[in-house]
Amino acid sequence: MLLVILLCVLEVGVRLFESSAESDDSLVRPSWTSGQTLRRLARLKTVVGDRTVALQTNSLGLRGEEPVMPKPADVLRVVCLGDERVLAARVPREQTFCHRLQQTLQKRTGRRVEVINAGVPGDCPLLTLLRVRHDLLALDADLWLLTFDMTDVSDDYRLRPRLIADRNGRPLACPHPSLINGQPNRWQQLCERFRLIDWGSRELGRLWTQTLVESPSADPGSLQGQYAWLSDPQPNWAMHIRQALDPIARLRVLCGGRLAVAVCPAPWQVGRSETRQSEVLARLGIPRDSMFTSDAPFRVVGEFARRNGIPLFELSEGFRGAAEQVTLFQSDRAELSPAGHELMARLLADQLSGEELAWWAEPDDGSAVRPAAAERRVGPR
Repeated sequence: MLLVILLCVLEVGVRLFESSAESDDSLVRPSWTSGQTLRRLARLKTVVGDRTVALQTNSLGLRGEEPVMPKPADVLRVVCLGDERVLAARVPREQTFCHRLQQTLQKRTGRRVEVINAGVPGDCPLLTLLRVRHDLLALDADLWLLTFDMTDVSDDYRLRPRLIADRNGRPLACPHPSLINGQPNRWQQLCERFRLIDWGSRELGRLWTQTLVESPSADPGSLQGQYAWLSDPQPNWAMHIRQALDPIARLRVLCGGRLAVAVCPAPWQVGRSETRQSEVLARLGIPRDSMFTSDAPFRVVGEFARRNGIPLFELSEGFRGAAEQVTLFQSDRAELSPAGHELMARLLADQLSGEELAWWAEPDDGSAVRPAAAERRVGPR
């Protein structure tokens, strides 16, 4: 009886611990075409420190209010694509770089600008390409802005076995594993029913990966190896990097050439004081007091963008310059802090307002600035 009571206490403890931690399970849903998407018309509240951050999705499964459909002719629409760093579920909407970018561009262009947050946790260029093709083209964006994150190479590596492509190699779909596998087996059913078993199996798997298998750099798909290609010397990931970048060129064609790419650095490429919690470093395989100074990742992405005629915004220099004054990343994860979002919005606005990108915005016609959100919105479907 004591053993049963102890197990019950542990089960309750694990449930309480996991309910207090952030979980994407209540926010995302499996997708047959693009891995996973945000739940439509969802409302989620996350406790971050001493405040509660609210997140709301619209009928398209995007963070924020309903976009006007079809897009009004006098609205400049920017759709921001990327992973959880774009979504920013732990940052209030008005403090995200998407919202700040909209405000800044409206002032600079004299036009009504609408910046839509289309970030989804775990996304990479491959899933973004599929999501735009199947779900987002109707947004008719004037500019598609893709944020390339340093974990995208690892994400792409894990997804490749599930990719469905045509004879010419064109990606068609990447179903979520839960949709492919059908009914869970007995072990999976036990993990779903008892959080203690699920937590124990995940922790054992993590320890096995850390101590008994090959080095993280030899496994791009491991949690501990996803940042290994930032080190100097780099592991031989040339093929994996090329596979992760190729969908960006296809996305440019799909978007009619109206694509730009922003490269967001990892905390350990910016400064030694960013995201330094020991448990975070251990979980991600980052040596203590690490600082990745190699510019090879930025050069690789830059060369790819130049070859394909894609405007590239490399933000690492701006981030390193500001890291001495403010904390740009959250302390317990490799995601931007509110100050990091403010900086990213400013850097992107400077790039988007330059003469070389005048193709996406018409000159100021002197009309009054009025937010696109003031238009009548499409109702829930």
